[in-house]
Amino acid sequence: MKKQLITGALSLGLLITGSTNVFAAEIKQNTDVKATDLKPLSSAYTTVSVSNEQVTLSIGGLENPFTSKYYKKVAWTTNGNEPSSTNSNVLITSNAGDTLSKSLSLDTVKRKLGDKRVIYGWAQATNNIWYPAGSDTISF
Repeated sequence: MKKQLITGALSLGLLITGSTNVFAAEIKQNTDVKATDLKPLSSAYTTVSVSNEQVTLSIGGLENPFTSKYYKKVAWTTNGNEPSSTNSNVLITSNAGDTLSKSLSLDTVKRKLGDKRVIYGWAQATNNIWYPAGSDTISF
């Protein structure tokens, strides 16, 4: 009986002082955010380096090992769209189990990029969905 009285008194005290509503009053909602603005959280990243007329493209920070259990391939593209042979945006790909870095000649990259300077990385999971793996700017 004492425990019930003590519990009741504590509950009543919290309700009267308003302590239970402290966090709710501090939360602000941003109503300007749209579902299309949300991006999946990822630690994957793309790096681009140029040395001796060779461009090395790398992807790091994948959530799982780069094996056929988790991935089909990675790709680097000339725009922010998923890799596609129909719009010719793919610079190069690497199949699962292979390396996460590929090299191309600087002339090839310049020709495929045109006046653009950003290269985008992608990872294709075994469910056939392409996931973004960051981007990097090339300097030449």
